[in-house]
This record gives sequence, C-alpha cells and structure tokens, in this order.
Amino acid sequence: MGTGRTTAVNCHCMTCLYILIISLRHCMSTDILSKDSPMSLTQTLVSSNQVYELGFFNPANSTNRYLGIWFKNIAEKTIIWVANRENPISISENRSTLTIANDGNLRILDGNQKTVWSTNVRGQFNGTIAQLTDMGDFCINDTTSGSILWESFDYPGNSLLPGMKLGTKGNTQGKHLMSSWKSDDDPTPGSFVVGLSAEQPPQVFIWINSKPNWRSGPWDGGKFIGIPEQDAGYSELVNLMPGNSQEGAYLTINLLKSSHIQRLYLQPDGVFRLKYWGDGSGIRNVSWEVPASPCDVYGVCGAYAICTNEKSPICDCLRGFVPHSKDKWSKGNWTRGCVRRSELFCEKNVTSLASSKTKPDQFQMLKGIKLPDHHHYFPYMDTDECQQWCLGNCSCKAYAYVQGIYCMVWIEELMDIEQFSYGGENLFLRLSYADSGKCKFL
Repeated sequence: MGTGRTTAVNCHCMTCLYILIISLRHCMSTDILSKDSPMSLTQTLVSSNQVYELGFFNPANSTNRYLGIWFKNIAEKTIIWVANRENPISISENRSTLTIANDGNLRILDGNQKTVWSTNVRGQFNGTIAQLTDMGDFCINDTTSGSILWESFDYPGNSLLPGMKLGTKGNTQGKHLMSSWKSDDDPTPGSFVVGLSAEQPPQVFIWINSKPNWRSGPWDGGKFIGIPEQDAGYSELVNLMPGNSQEGAYLTINLLKSSHIQRLYLQPDGVFRLKYWGDGSGIRNVSWEVPASPCDVYGVCGAYAICTNEKSPICDCLRGFVPHSKDKWSKGNWTRGCVRRSELFCEKNVTSLASSKTKPDQFQMLKGIKLPDHHHYFPYMDTDECQQWCLGNCSCKAYAYVQGIYCMVWIEELMDIEQFSYGGENLFLRLSYADSGKCKFL
C-alpha cells in the first residue's frame, strides 16, 4: 500500500508541476518588452488578443536567424515583418537577445553584446517600453508622454497590413515602401519594390531594379483607373489618403471585418497579391494579383503601341504608327515600339503648308484602354478646353477626360497602353489628317 500511496502522490505532484509550468508560460506570454527584461532566442511577445507574435526565427534551408513578426494562429508560419533583414544572426549563435538600450532604442545583440540591428530614435529617453499591438505594429512608447517614438509600420517589409501606409517613392526617405524578399527562404531585400509615384494623381508602381514593371494607372478618387473594373477585387479594401508636403499621398488597407486577417504582399518574383484569412476557417482564395497577364508588364510593346491579351501576337502599333524596326517587330521583339508614319500638321514648315492642301490634325478615340504613362493633368478644364489645349500645343500627343481626374494630356511618348475587354478609359490620339481615315473632329 505504501508503494501505491507513493505512486499516487508522485502522480499528483507531477500533475501539479505540469499545471504550474503551463500557468507560468501563460503568465509569461506578454505583448510588452521592458528595459529590465530582454527577450532571449526562445522567448516571444504575443499581442494581447493572440493575433500576432514576435520572436526569433530561422527560415527553411537557411543557416541565418532573424527577428520577425508572424500571424499567431495561422498554421503555416507567415512572416509579415523582419527587423534585421540585411544583418542576420548565425543559427549557431545561441545567446542573442532583443533588448531596450540605455538610450531607449531597440537593439539585437549577439552573444558578444555586439549590436546587430537597432532602431535610430534620436534623444535620450529613460522611460521607454516596446509593445506588439493587435494590428501587428511593434512600437517604442515613451511612458512619460505616451507618444510613439518608433514603429515597425513605418518600415514595411514585403507585407502591407491594415493601418500601414504605402508611401511615395522619392519622398519617404526609405520609409513606407515595400520590398520583396530575395527568395522564399531569404528575407534580404530582393529586386522588386512597391510604392506610389510622386505625380498627381499618383499611381501604384512595382519597380524592378528601379525600373517600372507594373503600374496601376492614376487614382480617380475611388479606384485606380488602370485596373479593369471586374478585376478590382481590391477596390473596397484600399484607400488613397493625402499626406503632408514631405510625405506625399499614401495608400492604406481598409479592415472590413475585425475577424478577418488581410495583407497585401510582394512575392520574390514581383507578383503583388491580396490575400486574407476569414473567421479562423483557413486560407481563402487570393482575390487579386498583378501582374496577371503578359500585357500587365510595363511597356511590353514599347512606345506608341497597344497590348491586347486576347490577340496573337499581343502587340500592335497604334493607328498612324509603324514599327521602329520591322525586322525585330516581326520576330516578336517589340521593345523599341513604333514611330509616327506621317508628319503632324503643326510640325510642317510654312513653305510646305503654303504649297500643299494639308488639313489640320485629327483625334481618333481609342476605347476601353489602360491610359498611357507620363500624364499631365488639368483638374479645372472641361472636355472642350482639354481638347483645345491639346490641339493648340504641338507637343501634345493625346488627351483624355476622366471622371474624378478630369483633363489629362500627354506631351511625352505614349507608353504602356493596354486594350481591356471590359472597363478602361477613352484616349483621344492625335493623328495627321492623312492617317485619320474617316475620323473627324470630336
């Protein structure tokens, strides 16, 4: 009987110990990092509602370790932010920590107390804590003033979440731009970057090595006009907000339901996708992604050409234009685009005008297209004023009048035009009378 009692007591003690360990683990689960409690490699921060988790991780097939944020309750670990993308820790290093330094900045320290990565908050702040929020934002908070001194939302990686900003390239000093991973197993910044153009109205661009790879077309106040309406599954989820003079405009994601987890993310191959999880039921279908077709790729047909996915070959010169190189064009090399076949009326000299019966330039309407890049716009002109401005300026190649944007004109070469099977806008292309056919003034 003694043995039985001993066994029962031991089992009871082991059960109590197990409950104590579980309880301690639960108590240690926190969303706050304080100055006197650095986080080790095996510890994590968890947002208050168990939505996001922050900790150290190493990607598959990698010998590097990073500090990152991922979704807490999604089975497939999905990293949405990485701190030390360009300065990884070796997986053999087992004494690294995340800490708040004496100056109030976050620092990743290796086993020799060498700083691998840090924030760069200027000034001396004695009362700071770092907190992981249920929005997925990792913030340094000044406990004295209650202000946010630094936040991960200002430095996106390959993901954009509700509450984050996608900013204007050139005006953000490295902030608010998305960059792809080098590969699925390497968070090092890759070749692709997503941001807004600095023009008005702005466009979303995907750049590859600083060159355009895809663009959305300008914002008309409710959508980007270069994305066909039936493909615009993104439209109820995004919004364009005006910024200050230093920051420019920025794009945000609207949170439709609190139970949904949404993100826009940029893949290593440059595909920009909208994906969301709903009500804890697992991964839902991707509702939108670009580039999704050959014609989505920026300038695939060159200047003064139009791309149509339903045709073969996909590229045609615009009316009144011929291939720059017939030989290359016939072989499917369209990058040099097309050139004008006949001189415009306004380009002719006085002598040739006097000796000919040349009639004034005409406009041809191209229907349902992705308007070309490099627009200029005059928001206070009506349709007639827009046409007359273009006709009165020999450098004007085309014009359009778009609801929400109003008068748009093009004085540079017409680049990146796509023919849509639905949606799109109308472009009025300037042609010489000889190339206009039966087209008359509109």
